[in-house]
Amino acid sequence: MRLFLLITFSFLFFRNIAQAQFNFLDTWQVFMFKSGEIAEIDNKEAQKIIGGKISLKNDLAIMLYDTCKNPMYRVREVNTNEYLRRDYRANSNTLGIQSNTIKILEIFCDKKTKDIADFDLVMTNDSTLIFPSLGYFFVLKKNDL
Repeated sequence: MRLFLLITFSFLFFRNIAQAQFNFLDTWQVFMFKSGEIAEIDNKEAQKIIGGKISLKNDLAIMLYDTCKNPMYRVREVNTNEYLRRDYRANSNTLGIQSNTIKILEIFCDKKTKDIADFDLVMTNDSTLIFPSLGYFFVLKKNDL
């Protein structure tokens, strides 16, 4: 019984620390986009995504048109330009990021696979995320509704 209580308390404690530090569990709305180097859609199609929502909860992540049940979240800190250059052929100037390091929120939909995230979100601050998708960088703000 003590072990069960210890495990339960530890889980809740660390989960709450992660939420308090990064505060990403919320509903986010796309309010603008920036073009990447190689786009899979044109600006007219990207414009249609403005107003789209991403909802991040403990038991469900809705990423515009994709749904992820029982997601696992992981935050890691990376060198801004190395990450953007390697993964998206972009740089910090393109996205207006001033910091040398950024936090990446990785979302895993299949708990069996912990090496490759299904989605990455760039955490620029407590109220702004960037969702790289389709060759664009969709900028999201917390939905204040």
